[in-house]
Amino acid sequence: MSDGLYLIACAGPSALDRTLLLSGAVAGRGGRVVVLTYTPGLALSRTFFGLEVVVRREEDLVAELFRLESLALSRGAGVLLLDDDRLCDEHAAPLRVLSQHLAVARYGPKLAGGAAGELAIDPYGPHWPYGRYWPEAKKSRLGDALLAAPSPLQMGGCFGLSYLPLHPGLRPLRDRRRTLGPLAVPDEVGKVTILCRETDPEPESDDAEWARTVEGPNERRVPQDLAMRALEALSVWRPTLHITVLCENELSPSQQAGLEQAARLSRHEVTVRPLLPAPSLGEALVCDLAIVDDPDHAAMAAYLGTPVVLLSRTESAVRRSEVLAQSGVAIHLPSQRPEHLQPAMFADVLWTLFADHSRRAQLATTAHRVVDGLGTERIAAALLDLHHTRRRH
Repeated sequence: MSDGLYLIACAGPSALDRTLLLSGAVAGRGGRVVVLTYTPGLALSRTFFGLEVVVRREEDLVAELFRLESLALSRGAGVLLLDDDRLCDEHAAPLRVLSQHLAVARYGPKLAGGAAGELAIDPYGPHWPYGRYWPEAKKSRLGDALLAAPSPLQMGGCFGLSYLPLHPGLRPLRDRRRTLGPLAVPDEVGKVTILCRETDPEPESDDAEWARTVEGPNERRVPQDLAMRALEALSVWRPTLHITVLCENELSPSQQAGLEQAARLSRHEVTVRPLLPAPSLGEALVCDLAIVDDPDHAAMAAYLGTPVVLLSRTESAVRRSEVLAQSGVAIHLPSQRPEHLQPAMFADVLWTLFADHSRRAQLATTAHRVVDGLGTERIAAALLDLHHTRRRH
């Protein structure tokens, strides 16, 4: 039980589903939750637990932080959870002030090297503070006694892929696939899913300037380019593939026409569908191979035992994608701009993976071991520990 934990969870524009997931885990342990969001109706429609919703109004994040402090203190909240990608090092000072009055946790890397005083929740961060390979150095100098892994509070955060927050509704899909065989990796690839997250280039980056030069005022070219490049790379592969293309936002007529033409030229059976939140998304990711452009979706596919080819568009996505690749759960092709993705190179990577059953099985096996789906509960436990520790002090 939470022993009276009152959680204020602040969701950024693109973090609502994750915030609801973590808040739900806290509520499942008996905690009370208030969620601040720009989309209260969407939050209420997607929630699976009792919660109070407060509308976020401040565009100025510093002013919003002061509002959060007043709200938390008025409700007697024990922990403030911030999940907003717009928070950066320039907000470290007000967060430091805030953490003097409240226990603050933040989803993302530590700000200003930890100067903000928050508990970081960064599944793509370093696994342990004493080096990446701490689990391999378990024996103490005094003998064969095993050293306990440091707790999140000792490390200053929840670091490592074991803290990936995944929807509990995905578990039946994972279990069902396991009943079909060791990891149900077929000898041949017949079903492929291409998932386009459709995130905008990061602010103040070269990609942002590039996007402004190639897009019209009401049209975004970046999203469907990945799907078109992937279809082009797969066009000479035989036998016929069953390909599902998932796009986050509704395509404009010209984008739809371009994607339909690429589908026809590929000579495969192609279905274009809107991107749905988990766990519905999991059904589409139960396939023989997933091609995605978002590390979180790559982790979801890996959890389900699907071999993943991951492309990254932004600097932050490259960092997270490299962690997945180095952990052996995905093949990473860094390409921040679609035109940098050469069809011949892309096709070579895909064909090699199609022909190498052992490599696909290795990806699935490693992912099954590394991404166990218990990250949400581990984060909830860390928030409870943070609450109890703060109360004692």
